Amino acid sequence: MPKRDLAPAERALELGLRHLGAPADVAVLGLLVELIARPAARTLATAAKSAALWAEQVDGASIVTMMCRNGTTYGIRLAGSDEVFLAGAPRVEHAMYYPHYGPEAGAPDIGDSAILELVGLGGAAAAGSPAVAGFLPGGLAEAAAMTEQMSSICVRESSRFKLPTWDYRGTPLGVDVRRVVELNTTPKVTTGILHVSSGVGQIGAGVAAAPIECFRAAVRSLAA
Repeated sequence: MPKRDLAPAERALELGLRHLGAPADVAVLGLLVELIARPAARTLATAAKSAALWAEQVDGASIVTMMCRNGTTYGIRLAGSDEVFLAGAPRVEHAMYYPHYGPEAGAPDIGDSAILELVGLGGAAAAGSPAVAGFLPGGLAEAAAMTEQMSSICVRESSRFKLPTWDYRGTPLGVDVRRVVELNTTPKVTTGILHVSSGVGQIGAGVAAAPIECFRAAVRSLAA
């Protein structure tokens, strides 16, 4: 899994620790801060998946609870459904590459960390990430626009993950497949870029837009 920018999540959790008084909540947030601080980003994705599993218990909902890609195929799943809706994996845009590498060497979007965007982290928290801003031509202003765009396709804002650089609002939470299709706007995923063929591993990082086709298929399934 490519290493994700964890600073916005750490700041948001620390803010929660300062403002929450319930011992149980503080203990949980403290554990999450400890987990997020570990160098392996897989821990964070696992915690995000655990949160999404709760939403999967709601039958017939339009909330996206799974989003992943393997370099050739992109898949999503809705709450309360076992059906996976597929489309081709997109290219990674607005990317920064390591020396001696460029777009021609990069594989299409790959990895299981896109679950972060569904729980208010990753691209949803771009407004609080100078690292993501470094990928984007518009810098921090464009990073804030990414978070605003995610807000337009989500059902609420997080009560835990607050962004000081976004007027202390909570990060967008709960991607609604109906809004995605209505606005023709898909989640933006901050991701690492792997080499298309060799075993050198990660060669850069950037932002990839989820393909609209799998979201359209999911909406059609709700109407069936």
